[in-house]
Amino acid sequence: MRTRSHVACAFTSIMVRLHYTSPIISLVVADASSSSSSASCHELPCLNSDGSHGITNMNSNHNDSNNKKRNPPRRNRASPVIEEYYKNEVKQRLLNKRTEIENSVFLSYDSEGYVYQSTAYSFDDFLKALYPISVEGVGDVKNPIRFYVGQTDKQNIVKGLVNLAAFLAHAMAVSIKYDVCDEFNIDATDAASQKYAVSNACGQWGNSYQDEGVCVGGSEEVEVATCNVDPYMEMTAADSLGWEKAAPPLECRPRESQGDFTGHWDAELGVLNEIYPYANRLGVLHNEGCCWWGRGVLMTRGTCSFGKLNYYLGQQAAAQGFVSFYAVDFCTYPEVVCEGPNTLGLRWTVGYFEWADRVQTYRNTLEGLDYMEDL
Repeated sequence: MRTRSHVACAFTSIMVRLHYTSPIISLVVADASSSSSSASCHELPCLNSDGSHGITNMNSNHNDSNNKKRNPPRRNRASPVIEEYYKNEVKQRLLNKRTEIENSVFLSYDSEGYVYQSTAYSFDDFLKALYPISVEGVGDVKNPIRFYVGQTDKQNIVKGLVNLAAFLAHAMAVSIKYDVCDEFNIDATDAASQKYAVSNACGQWGNSYQDEGVCVGGSEEVEVATCNVDPYMEMTAADSLGWEKAAPPLECRPRESQGDFTGHWDAELGVLNEIYPYANRLGVLHNEGCCWWGRGVLMTRGTCSFGKLNYYLGQQAAAQGFVSFYAVDFCTYPEVVCEGPNTLGLRWTVGYFEWADRVQTYRNTLEGLDYMEDL
């Protein structure tokens, strides 16, 4: 079972990446403390007036009949003050620093260590996805979950940009650096021989992505149904590490028989060996039902996390009458994050949501840690 205490690993991970965070903070927060917000109350303009796009009623190739039958959702009308603050303070500052951000954040590395501009993540997609999740929010219209950029804390632009910088630093380390949307096979059970189990799709570094049980989400600790594991689900990651002799994309597929097994990728030879069974760290010898590897800018993974996405951003959000969501079922097709018509925005949105849900709400009274206070 996954509990709130598991967020400690995310908090720790952020802290150990300060070498990424510090220069980004200096970049995006420069001069922010010397100015005040110019937000004012006025009538909310129509959607996309600032060049952004929302996340309401976005179509997918994987919609089911229930999605097609529902009535169009209501638009979550953002507070005019928050919208004005976002456009004049947050968005404008980011646009002013666009070149510097692109040349320091959106950089990937090949196997030889050479730097190139990321193809999986761009400044435009980053900014477009930031607007709806930070201004309109997701979930209950009366108490939406928002990615924090200072909009709900007396318009604290410095604190908001520090949160955004920490998010970007984390994204750089887990996805942008490698130029991938899907988690890739990196956990060598036998590091000395560079063998990577095909069953790593079920979980790497001792994790089991499909055995997370019931979980909770949001500041209200709402119990969210975890995605059910379907042994007949079959899919392949849309991408993988593009380095020479790197393991092929993760995949899941049903076993043909109980004796069916998976082998390993031999990185020394650059070949797939399925002559004999080869287990991951938990001893798993198959990839049946193992479709819950990490996806998106923060590598959101596991049946609990995808259950939350479905509850707040997907099919369940529509069923509950939430007003901002994608018309997709994350539980029946988690790979929609990395492929399909909405992937360039969705891979950012799921990361923003996970950060708002898991990191921004993190508190540990025993250790005296409170993420939002410590910002």
